[in-house]
Amino acid sequence: MTSFKPTVVNPGETSGFFLKKALAPSLTAQQSAIARCGYSVTFLAGLNSGWFGAILPSMAQFQHLPLAQIGLLVSASSAGALTSLIVSSPIIGKLGDVKATLLAVTLASAGFLGLAFFSGLYPLIACAYCVGLGFGLNGITNHILFPRYYPHRVASSLSKLNVFFGVGALLGPMVALALLSAHAPYLFIFLGAAIYTLAIALYLWRANAATGSRAAEIAGEMAGENGGNKPAAALEVKSGVVDKGADTEGTLAILKHPLLIALTAINFLYVGLESSLGTWIYTFLQRADSLSGQQAAAGTTLLYAGLTLGRLISTRACLRFNPKYITMTAMLLLTTAIFSLANWHGGAFGAMALVLLSGLGLGPIFPTVIAQNAIRFPTATGLTTTLVIASGYVGGILLPWAAGNLIAGSGTNPASLALVAGNSMFAAAGVATLMPIILGFTLFPRGFALRGSRLDAGAPLKDSKD
Repeated sequence: MTSFKPTVVNPGETSGFFLKKALAPSLTAQQSAIARCGYSVTFLAGLNSGWFGAILPSMAQFQHLPLAQIGLLVSASSAGALTSLIVSSPIIGKLGDVKATLLAVTLASAGFLGLAFFSGLYPLIACAYCVGLGFGLNGITNHILFPRYYPHRVASSLSKLNVFFGVGALLGPMVALALLSAHAPYLFIFLGAAIYTLAIALYLWRANAATGSRAAEIAGEMAGENGGNKPAAALEVKSGVVDKGADTEGTLAILKHPLLIALTAINFLYVGLESSLGTWIYTFLQRADSLSGQQAAAGTTLLYAGLTLGRLISTRACLRFNPKYITMTAMLLLTTAIFSLANWHGGAFGAMALVLLSGLGLGPIFPTVIAQNAIRFPTATGLTTTLVIASGYVGGILLPWAAGNLIAGSGTNPASLALVAGNSMFAAAGVATLMPIILGFTLFPRGFALRGSRLDAGAPLKDSKD
């Protein structure tokens, strides 16, 4: 039996970025339904990220619990998402595209129903964990399926997917503010989210049933024509997401590959930096630039507005240029903007503009990094995507905590607090600087040994853009 060796497409080689539109696969009705559900659930994940923090005080008051304890719901949701990443590969492999997506939506819906109607800290933690499981499974499923559904525009499709999260994150606080301003109980938000997810599940179930029924009719017709032979593979409707079987040696080779290590490190730094900026930019603007609370809140909104705009731009730009150039440009813009913001002392207008540019730089990085991984490890996408995204969760846990300890200066002296806040932003700029350096050594090699580290025996075409 021949030992399987996973394919690794090296930097500088064609990796699906420049396929002709004529080669674009035609999605089945089932796959189109799954993609629409992916957009819808990702949008809800963004909404939840935006409104959750705003309604925590209301939840604490209603549940008669300290705010610090209610804050554990955020940690529980993150823990659920991380758990789903760990178990996602076997789940997706055994259930297939449709059932894995349905499971993700069902878990999120059950969690939201519990958050709406349960009382007590531990039941609420369990429900938040369930929501995290659903969103985490949906996220990893989408980032594995979209490169397979859109191999001719991987980075563009993932950028478009993540735009929905950004739009949701922008609208979420507005939804919470509107409801709370009307003195409506927070349970209406979670109940609405549960109904929304149930509607998505029903849509996907009906679309899958209709596809299965039509496939059965075609199979029956072909069985009559071919004397009962099995229908052609193109008419099969089951579409499980299972990587080609790799032996232990091949898997270890993938895990030790410099490119995977680099992409994992980049995502660790990126998610940690994005979470840190989103969490602490409000405090930085108040302390370092003496902005009012309203101005600092507007700065936080501008950060996510820039992130969403960056992903919208990336969606189109990745159709014209190799995504590694989009990633590098975004990283350099991000690094420049953060360094400039750390040095800025010229008032609110300039600070706001630099925050917007920081978000613009953040936007394209995550989807294009995941796209690089999916394209360059085509036979081990499930494994490598899980590792890269999991590293981001770890970064999202550690770096904001470190940034909080750094920016939380003691005392009441404004000059001292401003100095500490400025130093924290310089530290963030240092983290941002590491990303283009790592990317440059891995995806832009010039004479490095990495160029000769191929694991596959194929001969891909040369990258016409290099």
